[in-house]
Amino acid sequence: MDSIKKGRGRPRYQPTDKDRKQVETLTGLGLTQEEVGAVLGINRKTIMRYFKTELAAGGAKVAAAVLTRLYDKAVTGDDTAAQIFFAKTRRRWSEKVELETTTLEDPRERQFDAVTALMVREYLGIPENERISGWLVMANLKRKHAKQDKEKEAGLLPAGGE
Repeated sequence: MDSIKKGRGRPRYQPTDKDRKQVETLTGLGLTQEEVGAVLGINRKTIMRYFKTELAAGGAKVAAAVLTRLYDKAVTGDDTAAQIFFAKTRRRWSEKVELETTTLEDPRERQFDAVTALMVREYLGIPENERISGWLVMANLKRKHAKQDKEKEAGLLPAGGE
């Protein structure tokens, strides 16, 4: 009986330059290692074993290219959205506004708050039975300023104020 020598499984994988370029490109496009392996017909462990450099470089090169374009758009002033995005992500700018609130436990604070409310009501002509809110104050201020501007244009008010 002839003895036949058998190998120990599949031949060892040999990555090509084309494979390396493809892994780098696919990684840069955001594919996972499993997805890249499915495209090449190899498993994730093989991808990690033979393509460490390409896995790291793919995402980094695409990110660098996108950030370069974004930066160019932001600094040339052509794209306001790019400027805002760059400022928020790279300079940690935020649209969040932190408000300091008081509990009005001190009677002087409550008295000041009541006086302020009376002054705002009087200045803007808000009736006492109407609840004051920031929106209501802003809307009435806008209306009052528009009315004053029209009166100034018509010569009914001096240019300096009411």
